[in-house]
Formats: sequence, structure tokens, C-alpha cells
Amino acid sequence: MDKKLSIRFLDIYNQLDNYLRKRLERDDDVSHSFLIKKAAEKDLVIRSQKENLLQFSQLRNAIVHNPDRAIAHPIAEPHSIIVDQYEDVLSKILNPVKALSISVPAEKIYKTSLNDIAINIMRVMNDKVFTHVPVIEDDKMVGVFSESVVFSYLVKHEIVSVDRDIKISEFREFLPHDKHQSEYFLFAMRTASLIEIQKLFDNELGNNRRLGVVFITHNGKADEKLLGMITAWDVVGK
Repeated sequence: MDKKLSIRFLDIYNQLDNYLRKRLERDDDVSHSFLIKKAAEKDLVIRSQKENLLQFSQLRNAIVHNPDRAIAHPIAEPHSIIVDQYEDVLSKILNPVKALSISVPAEKIYKTSLNDIAINIMRVMNDKVFTHVPVIEDDKMVGVFSESVVFSYLVKHEIVSVDRDIKISEFREFLPHDKHQSEYFLFAMRTASLIEIQKLFDNELGNNRRLGVVFITHNGKADEKLLGMITAWDVVGK
């Protein structure tokens, strides 16, 4: 027979409470609600679930601090939907989804190099509906080839088309990730959580530019080997 819902609920509460006390290095004299609020200052998963967690804490107190414990315990059984929700929240806190797990892995990313012919890359981008192509040299990303790069090049040179034999290197001035006019790119470390990346796209507008891609590297530095890339489409519905 399954555990009573109240017992399951209290088990979840105790697991979370123990986790927060160890993480924040707090003794038993600190309230559970304080732990939630403190952890929410730095943990985006907990912050996103803060109000739910505080409500669960109040429900736990109602179950445990029962003046009629001798004749009616528990005073109420939480609904199974609430218990399942609480369990799901605990799982997300203890085992947050890593951004790397939903990214396009390095071995599947369509890449280019400075010596590639631009029109060939553009054809693939058009056929596959790729919007951004990392430019890799010596196993490191030196820039991003995109429609905005081509547009910036055409505007500067006051032309309406590019020669068929032009190489990616011809666009070198506009390739660096911090040189794109209408978009910007960010780098995240391999341990970053999915919710951290979602937050970046939620706040994507910066100086009237849109966030094009979040690239994953070991320590979140641009000069490191590329491990994965995430676009806004990759995090939709996650």
C-alpha cells in the first residue's frame, strides 16, 4: 500500500529542509521559510518556485502543529496533485536539468572555417534554415557567420552581392561574437542549468539587439573549445 499522502508530503519537506540546511550551513534554529528565501537569492530554480515552496511550508506546519494530534492526526491529508507537484519541485532542485543536455552538441553543430567559400556555407544555411554558423580555427571559435554579418559587409562596401569565390575570411571584421550589429552572443559554462539559460533568453534584449545563441564551453569563456550551442528554439517548452 502506498504511503499516506501526508507522510509522503512530510518526507519531501524533510529532504528539502536537510538539503537547504547543508547547502546554506544553517542550524535547526533557522526557519524553513528563511532557508527558502535565502536560497532563492542565488538559485534560479528555487527562485522560480519560491511562492509554491513557501505555501508548501505553511501546509506542512498545519499538518505537524496540530493541537488535536491525540485524536486526529494528521488533521488533513494533502491532495495527491499537491504532493506530486511538491515532489516534482524537489526533483528539479536536487537534480536541475543541465543546459548542455538540451544543447546541440559540438559534433552535430554545422561549422565553418576562414578558408571555406562563403556562398557554399550560405547555401547550406538556406537549405537547412541555419541562422548562425560558428567559425572554428585551431579547435576554437573565432566568430559567428550569419545573415547580419553578410548584411554588414554589403553595407560597408556599398554592394548588393558577394563574389562566388569569396572566403569566410573576407568577413573577418564582422565575425567576432561581440561585433555583430543587430544581435549578441553569450557563453555559459558546461555546468549551467537549463533555467539559467532560459533566464538569459527571457531577458534577451540588450541595447536593441537580440540574443542569437548561447554557446557552451567548459568555463563559459569565449576562447575555450565549443561544447554546444543553444538557441531560443531549443529552450521553448522545456
